Amino acid sequence: MTAGWMRHAAGVLVATLVSLDQAGAHGGTYYGPGSTVPTGYPMGPTAPTGPVSTGAPSGGSVATGGPSPTNDSTSWQTWWALNRAGYLELRTTLQQAALATGGDDAFFGLNGTFARDTRPTIAALRDRVRPVLLAALQRERNPDVLTGALLALAKVGDEQVDPEGTIRVALRGFLGHSNQEVAESATIGLGILGDAAAAPWLASLLRDDEAARRDFTHGIVPPRTRAFAAYALGLLGQRRANPDLRRYCAQALCTALADEKLGVQDVRVGCVLGLGLLPVLPERLSGGSGLTASVPTASRADQIAWLQKRLDDPQTNDVVRAPLPVSLARLVHDARPELAQDLELRLLALLDRDARTSAAMQQAAVTALGLLGDNDEDPNDRRIAETLRSSTGRAEGYARRLAYIALARTGAREGTTAGRDVGLRNARNFLLGELASENGQVRPWAGLALGILEHARLRLGEDPSPETTSALRATLAKRDGPAEAGAYCLALGLCRDTAAREAVEAIATRTSDDDLQAGACLALGLIGEPASVEPLRRVVAASRHRPIVLRDASIALGLLGDHELVPLLVSWLRDAPNLGQLSATASALGWLGDQRAIEPLCELVATTQAPDRARVRRRGLGADRRKRPPPLERDLRA
Repeated sequence: MTAGWMRHAAGVLVATLVSLDQAGAHGGTYYGPGSTVPTGYPMGPTAPTGPVSTGAPSGGSVATGGPSPTNDSTSWQTWWALNRAGYLELRTTLQQAALATGGDDAFFGLNGTFARDTRPTIAALRDRVRPVLLAALQRERNPDVLTGALLALAKVGDEQVDPEGTIRVALRGFLGHSNQEVAESATIGLGILGDAAAAPWLASLLRDDEAARRDFTHGIVPPRTRAFAAYALGLLGQRRANPDLRRYCAQALCTALADEKLGVQDVRVGCVLGLGLLPVLPERLSGGSGLTASVPTASRADQIAWLQKRLDDPQTNDVVRAPLPVSLARLVHDARPELAQDLELRLLALLDRDARTSAAMQQAAVTALGLLGDNDEDPNDRRIAETLRSSTGRAEGYARRLAYIALARTGAREGTTAGRDVGLRNARNFLLGELASENGQVRPWAGLALGILEHARLRLGEDPSPETTSALRATLAKRDGPAEAGAYCLALGLCRDTAAREAVEAIATRTSDDDLQAGACLALGLIGEPASVEPLRRVVAASRHRPIVLRDASIALGLLGDHELVPLLVSWLRDAPNLGQLSATASALGWLGDQRAIEPLCELVATTQAPDRARVRRRGLGADRRKRPPPLERDLRA
């Protein structure tokens, strides 16, 4: 293997080590915002906390930095792949403590001792990783290496790591790169970076104005770059508490969304998604203000009303309308009840039995209602629960499946009025009934939804329902095929059901199906029993050539606080026979996020020999090598 190939994969790993400590993304693709709302469940598409991905040459299997959904974009596996980061909470686990590595008692936590934090330190990021990645930007021409380095730099670029602002300047230099993916990565990187000085640059790119053409792209700004600039404005404003900066970003997005000349479809979708991250202040203007009609960002109430007009407009393309419900649901969170109630009525109308609502809008309405409703006896909340239950039987295909997840979320969320136990009980009983059905398409969705419901209650300090865990264990025993068993394993993991450990461990250590074994490994990590560490280590040791299993078993070990395999994985990295296996190992190491890997990897990144570019092919790092949908489409689909 050439030193260049080693440097190529080492760049992936350095970026993945960074991503465990910062906001997650991967080369050329950003998964979307994580939850900023303490509601007991993720608010929607979340940014993975794991490695960046890169291209791979032909030959040999490759690993994936992100989830690996099935071919069916409406399957429960794909939904979980797009939403799992918020449930795994790997960053939080790694921030708490790692199991000690000195002796069996210490390893299993029996003596109460814990090892030092193994995550990368500020000093390591500032003084070792940052210079190596900046140098890679100057030296490299491979687009995959550039996208990984750009996003990794964005993720480490806070005031402590980059007080001079060199990362912001470095990202700026790639906004007009001839490779579209590199330009998009630099653009979204500015949003991840969250530097207020970059807001005018992003607004200029969004407008495709003279300054952007002169200073950045040296010609027309491509529509996809403008769409990424729109989303980046939302990310940037979200990361800063400055209300004036947030209003500046929101106003730029409103202007582009309203202007038909500026707003091609992808750009307008980016604007809607970005606005969902930017609730402006104040919540409502005092009476008599003349700003409302001309300035949609004068207050949050005006911002919501302005977007609701777009939602109500049947002439708006459904691709642009569909992200509006979730963005509006984010904006009304913690606002005055009347703002949420008005939106709820609009969404309920879209799901009315006699409404002629498109499939995309049904999916959007169901998802948004899952973010709005709660389990009390408020009339709107009762109606939301009833609508979601009926949607599981009469909505279009995928909206039916999403209704199970939405019902679990609303049933688990604590309301503010009387009758909360009734709403929780009704949701749980309905899902248990669906789990017992003979419909193999419904059962795994109901099982996963039950896991989500109980996981939310765990976050609120309650124990999971014994009825739920018993039903999930029984269903796993009866329905143990690859199409369903993974959902029940994960649901039991979300319930942290220690009684299920042995059954799940049997699947994790014996099945030959990669996806099922990977899901069972994750479930063991979620259950959290130290007794699972040794079996998971054995799975990792046996999975060098099975990248999906290697990745998820490594995540599970990270959830359990185990880092004993880091030296082994580093040795694998050094003697990997091809880039595919090397990248799989890098992905696994990245999920563990151990600073002991930084120095050897930085040495590999700094190797001067150039890779054999003739062998480079633009291929995602997914083990099945399927092309993933564009990030804006994926955000919308989720």
